[in-house]
Amino acid sequence: MKKMLLTIGFAIIAIVGAIAQVPTNVQATRGDTTGITVTWDAVPDAIGYEITAETWDVAINRTIRTIPVGVCQFIDRDDLPKPGLARYTVRAVYADGTKSAESDVAIGYAVLETMRILGVSTRQPWNGKVDIDVEYKTMRSRFRELFRLENPPYPDSVSITARTADGELLPVRSLTKESPLDYDTYTVNRKTLQNGTALFSGSGQQRLVWDADADTAEVKAPNTIITITVADKGNIYAQTTVSDTADINTTRPYTIMIGENDTLMPIPWAARWADEASTSLNMQDGSDFKLVAYTKYATVIDTIHRETMLADEEGTFIWKPDYGVTVLQGLFSNRATHAKTTYQSMVMRSPEISPTVEHIPGALKVTWTVAAGCTYYQIVRRTLKPDGTRGAWENRMGVSPSASSGAYPDIGVSPGTTYEFAVCPKYPNPMDYGYITAKPVVWAMGRMPVGIVLDAQAVGQDSIHLTWTHVPDAYRYDVYRDNGDGQYQKIGNVPYTEGITFTDTNAESGIRYTYKVEALNWMDSTTETSNPVVAYSRLDKLTVKRIQPRFPWNGLVDVLVSYRSAREMQNDGTPHFRLVAVQGEDTLSVQTIALEDGTPIDPDSFTLSGKGNQRLVWNAGEDLGEVFYKDGITVSVECVGVVPGDNTGLAFEDGKVFSTITRLDTRSVHGVVLGERMEIYADIGWFAGANELEVFVNGMPAFATTHEDYYSFSIGKRQLNIWGINTLKLTADNGIEQTARIKYPDFVFTATQGNRDSIILEWNRLKGIHTYSVCRRIANTGDEFVEVAHVSDTTRWADTSDETIVSEFEYTVMPLTDDNTDVWTQFNPVTGYRAQDIARPVTITPAENGTVTPDKTTAKYDDFVTLTVTPATGYELEQLRVMDDETPITVWSEEGGYVFNMPANGVTVTATFKAIDYIINIVSSENGTVTADKATANMGETVTLTITPDEGYELESLRVIYDDAIVPLTEGNTFVMRACNAAIIADFKMIDYTVTIEPSENGTVIADKATANMGETVTLTIAPNEGYEFDQLTIMNGTTQVAVEITTDGKYTFVMPAGNVEISATFKAIDYTITIEPAENGTVTADKQTAHIGESVTLTVTPDKGYELDEIHVMNGTTRLTTVSEDEGNHTFVMPANNVVISALFKETSGTGVHDATATDILPRKVLRDGQVYILRAGKTYTATGIEVK
Repeated sequence: MKKMLLTIGFAIIAIVGAIAQVPTNVQATRGDTTGITVTWDAVPDAIGYEITAETWDVAINRTIRTIPVGVCQFIDRDDLPKPGLARYTVRAVYADGTKSAESDVAIGYAVLETMRILGVSTRQPWNGKVDIDVEYKTMRSRFRELFRLENPPYPDSVSITARTADGELLPVRSLTKESPLDYDTYTVNRKTLQNGTALFSGSGQQRLVWDADADTAEVKAPNTIITITVADKGNIYAQTTVSDTADINTTRPYTIMIGENDTLMPIPWAARWADEASTSLNMQDGSDFKLVAYTKYATVIDTIHRETMLADEEGTFIWKPDYGVTVLQGLFSNRATHAKTTYQSMVMRSPEISPTVEHIPGALKVTWTVAAGCTYYQIVRRTLKPDGTRGAWENRMGVSPSASSGAYPDIGVSPGTTYEFAVCPKYPNPMDYGYITAKPVVWAMGRMPVGIVLDAQAVGQDSIHLTWTHVPDAYRYDVYRDNGDGQYQKIGNVPYTEGITFTDTNAESGIRYTYKVEALNWMDSTTETSNPVVAYSRLDKLTVKRIQPRFPWNGLVDVLVSYRSAREMQNDGTPHFRLVAVQGEDTLSVQTIALEDGTPIDPDSFTLSGKGNQRLVWNAGEDLGEVFYKDGITVSVECVGVVPGDNTGLAFEDGKVFSTITRLDTRSVHGVVLGERMEIYADIGWFAGANELEVFVNGMPAFATTHEDYYSFSIGKRQLNIWGINTLKLTADNGIEQTARIKYPDFVFTATQGNRDSIILEWNRLKGIHTYSVCRRIANTGDEFVEVAHVSDTTRWADTSDETIVSEFEYTVMPLTDDNTDVWTQFNPVTGYRAQDIARPVTITPAENGTVTPDKTTAKYDDFVTLTVTPATGYELEQLRVMDDETPITVWSEEGGYVFNMPANGVTVTATFKAIDYIINIVSSENGTVTADKATANMGETVTLTITPDEGYELESLRVIYDDAIVPLTEGNTFVMRACNAAIIADFKMIDYTVTIEPSENGTVIADKATANMGETVTLTIAPNEGYEFDQLTIMNGTTQVAVEITTDGKYTFVMPAGNVEISATFKAIDYTITIEPAENGTVTADKQTAHIGESVTLTVTPDKGYELDEIHVMNGTTRLTTVSEDEGNHTFVMPANNVVISALFKETSGTGVHDATATDILPRKVLRDGQVYILRAGKTYTATGIEVK
């Protein structure tokens, strides 16, 4: 009993536990801005779920819904407030109807915020400000209030843009915000905003004020689109961009035109404008508002409105201003604070002046109709650029017309530039001196034409290149072409950014085209048109369209040519042509040709009409006789010269023109070629005046045509009497007939003799025949033939019946028509029989460069025959064929030879052998390369090697390495290939180049080596002879001079080039100086100041009066040279290898010896006494060292 109660207790606990399990992991997420997706984890044993949804809108209105679902997901869409918040809980539902407790809460939203523009209004004409009223709803601040959660962040930014109807983006920088309007008190809390920052922080209607007057420089833009865009990274808005339109006008003065709103002007007003400078302005008692208009002299001309307004009042007055400029003044007076606010604006009512612009010589003339009440006008102008953009308005002239219409010629215009002119009325300024000019509203375009000059030149065979004058205001150029029919067709356009050229690549030869170019502005209007220009790519266009033999009628050949010529002037000349026919490499005789009307022409010189297609008729049957050129002929037409009327004819450029290859048959009886289409040609053009042709085959009508050109048709077994001569007749309705004969080919069939398994019958296929009847009888019996097979769509049948093993049979094959009737009489039979059990010969055809040996010389049907193939040395098998008559037998390779199955007949074995291509391998070498004249060679073939040593190297050894031998090549660079692959190895060594020293005069050159390798340094020692010095050193490698360097020890070196060198040196004699010391009582002069060794020097000695030469000395250092006396006081000596000093002593002619100096001598002088030199001065004698001699 206790055990039972315990079991029941556990069961109750389990049930209660199941009912108590609550859904977990409840999540509420946004799928998009239209719904919330609620998900949770599945609960075991639950059959469904119940969702409780509590939603709140901006006003905290609460809605509770209970929704049953059968899955772990619920998408809430239809009943969600937007913006709004939702709170979700989930219960599990069980089969017995019980439910779990509520799950944890999940918070979600589809849209947190919404925004819309309630309206956009402008404070015109007062101050150019724009009021933008916005409704903004948000649930952000309710997060904390409802769910004690952190508020989500506000949008990153809210930006405002203003875009005109023309797409121009206006700057929006001056932006302020006002608080919402309260019905009791209007409080202005103005806050300057930076466009792009968050503008809103709570729900409600708010007004933004944009000072368009401050941001735009006098713009008039109706239907400007005001757009508010929210930078919403979280995608929490139902709408991130909202727009409205407004008319923006910040012109000074505010201008209205005749025709706008029937000249009635709306004037908006609002009480809140009374004092915008005040941060808090209470207007419970209202405000007095007065609106007046006055003229220049403060004379009120109209009191538009006067009333008391409450704080929330606003509205619009309608007023009709006079022409001209009027001052409009609005005065607000607050009853509570007595504060006054005055708005003042000038309003211009101006007529729409619609000017016209026309081109007159040298100017553009602007004309307009003078408006009532306006006597003075300002002419303004701006340029219209090729891309459609406009320049700024610039004043041209102020004009006061004297009549009902005004005119102004503008001479300062540039050709090819489009201008827009406006005529702006000028009215007196009512608040100051001078005039106020209306803004341009309506304008007219005008331009000075450039005068487009067009040029056209042919380039290539089918192209004409056009160039024209640049048009500055062109947006694009349209190119037109007249093909000669007087109708221009547009063939291209060139944007102004791509230049002023166009190439017509579809200009056909032989046509004169007329071109023109139109310049268009950015509005696609033509501004001007060029002069027409006539041009052609080539004067002539010649084509051989077709050559058509009049098969099979009469041996005539139609040569259909198309010749188009643009030669319209007499001096263009007339081309003359020649017709040539060629078969293969042979030129055929062309003697008899005529025009289509039968007029004979010279085949070597004829003219063609330049108007298009024409026919030349060649009588090939007469010129060639009966011929059949199955491979066809080619006909060409070429120009042989141009005959000008005044010897200035233009050349023919189209060259020789060929036809396609066409079969030619001029035989009297034409044979049908089996398997080829038999084409019969008929052409009404052959018969003058004919309208219809009929063709009859063997008297039966086969074809009829009324086609104006040639026509072809096929004939076959239905028209021809098979195996016989068929007669054709061509009849024209003008009574002319032509006849021809065609022979159908024979039908051939054969039967095999000696096959083992069957007798095989084969025949040629006949065109149009699908079924054949095979009949047989025992050979040599004369019995009736019996049909044994009815064969369709084949040309082969095998008789495998047993009786054919023991007997020979005769067979016939009969082609059948589609209705299974014979096409002709019985044909001669053929005999066939099957193979007997006998051996057939295996015949080996002797072969060159190898042998084939069978294992048996005869074999029976289906025996295996093995062939042993033995190529000669240096050869290999190229092809092995076993033939049963003309039937090849399959041969396969097995170990020990080639094998085939013997057929029922004897076989012939043929083998061909080819020389083996042995590989020539060039082994890489250092300091040189080797190339062979071939990469492979056959045995016995000569191989030539090309040896190319590197610079400075030469071949040392060359050898060929075979599989079994190494063969040096000692004589020449060729070898004969053996029966194996070969490797080529070459060794290179450095070249010993010679150093040759040319003998030199007056010195020697010695090299430290007689030979040297390329790159080796050679040192030269140079030794001049006595009295000489080194002059120049030259080292030559052929015609190239080698660079020389000098070493620190005075030697010379050079680097040996890749070649022998020759060294030559020159030496020059040293110029030694001749110094003459001054002498007393005479002079000595030399015939030269310097001299070479061995050179004779002549001294001229001139004693003073009363003196004569006593001694003369020529000193080479301490050595005295011998002088030779000559006549007339001259002395000579031979110059040594050194400088010399010359001194002379003179003595008085009255006595001998040297006289002492007198006491009156002042200047010292040298004298020679007893071989010693003394110095005499002031009556005293001194030695050369200055010691006085007593």
